[in-house]
Parts: sequence; structure tokens; C-alpha cells
Amino acid sequence: MIPKHLTPLALALALLAPVACDKSAEPAKTDDKAASKEPAAAAKDPKELFTAKVPELPGPLARLAFGMTEEEIKKAAPQLEAYGKSKEFKDTYLGYYVPEDKKTLQSVRVVVEGDGVSLEKILVAAWGEPKRGTALGNPKLFWFNPEQEIRATLDTGYGKENEVQFEPYLPAKKLLGEGKEKLGIETTPLLGATPEDLQKNYAQYLEVMTKEQAEEQRKRIEKMAGQNLDALGAAGASTNLDLPPTEFGSSFTRINPTIEGGKVVRFSVGIPFEPFPAAKDEILALLKAKWGEPKEQEEYGRKQWLFNPAAPKVIVEADDISNEWDIEVSP
Repeated sequence: MIPKHLTPLALALALLAPVACDKSAEPAKTDDKAASKEPAAAAKDPKELFTAKVPELPGPLARLAFGMTEEEIKKAAPQLEAYGKSKEFKDTYLGYYVPEDKKTLQSVRVVVEGDGVSLEKILVAAWGEPKRGTALGNPKLFWFNPEQEIRATLDTGYGKENEVQFEPYLPAKKLLGEGKEKLGIETTPLLGATPEDLQKNYAQYLEVMTKEQAEEQRKRIEKMAGQNLDALGAAGASTNLDLPPTEFGSSFTRINPTIEGGKVVRFSVGIPFEPFPAAKDEILALLKAKWGEPKEQEEYGRKQWLFNPAAPKVIVEADDISNEWDIEVSP
């Protein structure tokens, strides 16, 4: 029985009250975050970093390019650290190196630390058989990407069997170039160039060191080596062009100009064949292809090869201490 004294509004509220108070009539609430949360994806097999048929910067490192500054790296790949564990790939660490003196990206590396994982087998499966050399008594493996001018190396000593390093390289054939008149990297002639010419045309490679800077560098090297280096002569000012290493070079290819009277009167460059001894004959073949058959001669008890007696004159020696072909070019 509904009381007669209730107004129409009170009557409506009275009829609705049981529904409003009955919690069981409300739809069940759900936690939107819990409902949308999916299980974390399993970390990928590090083999998935190496799917290209030649060495390329892998995974997140592919956002980088050699020659980038630290600022450009942070902009291109803000999630990357100079060295840190990958969140995407299992037991994998990624890193990059920007030296203080050069201030641009010089190398990147991938380290895989999983139990039973053979990085060498992974890389051979991806890129094929490497050039197998030896460094400091331990095997060192080389793979090359000539199109992008990237090389990948794997040292199998000193606990580095699980680390592959990527670097830019300058093919020896490209360094030498075609024709007898100049090297392949000469955008303008080096012979006869002034320091201003070098600054204008080779600024990206130019390394100028004052006598004071050279002396400081000598002290640092002596401290690391633990021995005096006076036998090398006094440290002095220098002007060099530092290009990427050739196939088997360690860190850079140095062109050393001799400047007299304000101009370059000759310059020298070395092409290493260690740690891959077979490269010694391969490089000699490149020299002959460029300048023709040499004439053997002797200077201060050292065997030399005289190429192209016409200008520019090219004299080549095999340096069996630094294990490279030393090339001197003069007018």
C-alpha cells in the first residue's frame, strides 16, 4: 500500500530507492590498467641482431652513423647508453665509442654473454667465413661490408670472444685510387699544398699538434708503456691527415706530409698487412696495378721498390717491424 499523503515526486523517489541502494544491480567494476596489461614480451635471441648477409650496425645501433657527434647520437637514439644492457635482446650489451680527441663516433660493439653462446658461430652463419688473422698471438677474425665501408672484428683472446666490434674502414684500393698522378683520396693535390690548403680541403682529417701537445702525448704514452721513448727522438709539432683504417689497420690511416717553405714537398702513408699476412702480397699487387712494375734498389741497407720514376716518384718499403707497406710520394 502506498501512502496517499506522498506527493508525485516523493512517490517517484520511493519507487526508485530500492534500485539505487542495491549494489548488486550495478555492473562489476574492472581495473582498466589490469585489463589492458599484457605479459612482457620475452627477450629476443641475440642471433636476430645479425640477419644481414654482411656487417651492418645492428638493432638499435642502426640509428647511428659513423662520424656522428655525441649530441647527434643522443638525438638519434636517446635510449642508448655509451655501454649498457639491452632490454630487447637476451644477455646482450650494446655500446658506442666517441673518443675525446676526435669527438665523433668511431666504433660500436655488441657483447653477448649467454651460457653456451658462440658469437663466432652466429657471425659465420650470418656473414660467412671471415678473414682469419692473428693479433698478439690470438686469432682475430675480420668481416667486411665494402658497400657501406664497415668492418666487423672478433678477437678470440683476453676474454673478448663474446664481443664483436664495428668500425668504418677505407679499402686500400680506394685509398690508392686509379691513375699514377695522385692517390684516390686526394680531392686536391697534396704535393705543393700549403697548410691553408690542407685546412680548407682536408679539415675533417687534419690533425695538427703543437710541440707542447706532442710532448704531453709522449709523456702519456711513456706512462702507459712503462718505458722511456727518447730513442724515437724529440717530440715535435706535426701536421697529419688521419683517415679511417684500411682493411687490417688498427685505428686510422695516417698521411704524414713534410712541409718545407710553407708547402708540402713530400708525404708518406702506410698500409698495414698485419694481422693478416696474406695481405702483404695483395697490397703489393694493388701498388703494381696503380704504378706498374717497380725497380728494386737499396737505401741505407734497406730494400726498396721504386715505382713510377716520373713525377710523382713513389718509393715503397716493407716495414717488418710495424708490418706495413710504407709509401713515400714526392715530385
